[in-house]
Amino acid sequence: MSLEILRQRISNKLEVKSETAFNTLDQSEKGYLVLDDFKEFLTMMNVYPAMKNVALIYERFDKDQDGIVGYDDFCTGITPFLTGVKDF
Repeated sequence: MSLEILRQRISNKLEVKSETAFNTLDQSEKGYLVLDDFKEFLTMMNVYPAMKNVALIYERFDKDQDGIVGYDDFCTGITPFLTGVKDF
């Protein structure tokens, strides 16, 4: 599955506010996201991409490559994914 097809599938399922999306991924409420959070979210959405594609998605958010994605980074990364969102 190409990264673009995966992005579109997620986009179609994510018609929510950015804070809700972030909190959905951050199930352990640690205030930031790690690669496993993205993998678990995709599994929860019944999307099973190759791990290399999950890593590519994660890299889009972890611009400074410090291994974590904070809320601001998440909002910057997710903006093109969300359509019809009221808080952007």
